[in-house]
Amino acid sequence: MGVVSYLHHIRVSSCTHYFNKKRTMSFIQNFVARFVPIVKADDEEAELVDPQKVLRESCAEKPNCVKFHTRLTTCNDRVNSRKATEETCLEELIDYVSCVDHCVSHDLFSKLK
Repeated sequence: MGVVSYLHHIRVSSCTHYFNKKRTMSFIQNFVARFVPIVKADDEEAELVDPQKVLRESCAEKPNCVKFHTRLTTCNDRVNSRKATEETCLEELIDYVSCVDHCVSHDLFSKLK
């Protein structure tokens, strides 16, 4: 086998290997496409809304939680009106957040998909 024949053999082998590899990849892609669904985002799809946020807003308006919010606001105003105080309104904040969380917990898991 001469040098020219040998170079021709290498070139042909390389091309054959390239086309076989390409054909194999095409087969794999087609096989995967057949069995794995491709999901594409819909540009016109409505914005997703966090159900917890919606429930928190509605629970915050309930009379029981409004009472705790009023106490928190009053405490916050009192603390902000003073120059130096050790009061933090932590108890009022915990009461308010607990009220809202308790209310949300009744309906949240039924809204999740």
